[in-house]
Amino acid sequence: MGLSDGALGRYMEDDARFADLLNGYFFHGRQIVKAEDIKERDPRVSGKSKRKSVQRKLKTIYYQKTRDIVRRVIYGIGVSVVGLEYQAMIHYGMPVRTMIEDSLEYGRQFSEIQRRHRNAQDLKKPAEYVGQFSVEDRLIPATSIVLYFGKEEWDGPRDLLDVLKMEGIPDEIRSMIHGYPLNLLEVRKFKSIDYFVTDLREVFGIIQNSDEPEQMKKFAKENEERLSNLAEDAFDVISAITGNEELIERKGELMKGERVNLGKVWKDWSDEERKKGEKEKAKTVAGNAFRLGIEVEKVAALCEESVENVKEWFQEWDFARANVSDE
Repeated sequence: MGLSDGALGRYMEDDARFADLLNGYFFHGRQIVKAEDIKERDPRVSGKSKRKSVQRKLKTIYYQKTRDIVRRVIYGIGVSVVGLEYQAMIHYGMPVRTMIEDSLEYGRQFSEIQRRHRNAQDLKKPAEYVGQFSVEDRLIPATSIVLYFGKEEWDGPRDLLDVLKMEGIPDEIRSMIHGYPLNLLEVRKFKSIDYFVTDLREVFGIIQNSDEPEQMKKFAKENEERLSNLAEDAFDVISAITGNEELIERKGELMKGERVNLGKVWKDWSDEERKKGEKEKAKTVAGNAFRLGIEVEKVAALCEESVENVKEWFQEWDFARANVSDE
C-alpha cells in the first residue's frame, strides 16, 4: 500500500496528531502530551557489524534503516523516543523488527555519548575509559508503536518470546530469556476512538466502519459537522486506506479551500437511497393501480411521477402479462 511513503506518513508528521495518538493509546485519553512536547528526531538509525570478507579478514559493515516516523517526547522533566511503524499487512517478525529498531536507537545515543566524551576528554575514572561511558550517563528510553490498518485480525506474535523456539530449553535458562512486548494498535479494532481529540477520531472511525454500510451511515450522521470540515491530509489517508475510488475521484468537488467536505459524500448516498426508496414505493402503488385498470395519467398524479415513467412501467407489466398468457 505504500502507507509509510505516502498519505499516512504526511498525516502523522503533524505534532498535534502524534501527541493525540500517544494520549489515546498510552494514557487512555488523558491529555498528558501536548503538541509542543513533540520534537523532531532523525528517523534514520544506523549501526555496524563485523563480518568476514572473501579474504577471511574481519570487515566492518555499516548499515542504516529509516523508520516510518520517530520523535522525542517531553514529559515535564522526562524524555523518551517514540517511533511509529505502519503496517497494512500482518508481519510475523514484528517483535524482532521493533526490538532491533529500538536497540539501534540506544546504539545511536550510546555512540553520541562516547563521541562527546572523546571530544571533551572529561572522563575521570579508569573504568569509564573502557566504554567511554561515565557512571552518571543515562540513555533516553525508546519504544515503538505499530499501527496496523489491515482487515485481517492480527494473528502474528505480540512478544519476542512468541517468536523464540523454546522447546527443550531448561527452565533455569528460560527464566533468563527475556521477552520484548509489541505495542500493537489495531486501528480497525480500537474501539476507544473518543479518546482522541484531533481528526484521528474521524480517520479511525471511518476506517473501522468502511466495510459496514449501515454502521458507516450511522457514524457519518453522528459526526456530520466534523466530517464536513476535514483536513485534506486526513481525507487522503481515508481514501488510501479504504481504497474508495469514489472518494479519490470526487476530491476536487469536495474541496473547500484546504478543507474537505467529506460529510457531503454520505449525505449524497443517503439522498440517493431515499430517492430509490421513494421510487420503489411509487412503483408499488402504480403496480396496484395497473392491476385495477386505472389509467396512466391518474396513476402518475397519484404517485407524483412523470407520465413517461408510468407509461414505461405499464408497458413493462403489459409485456410480462402477455408472456404469462402465452404460456
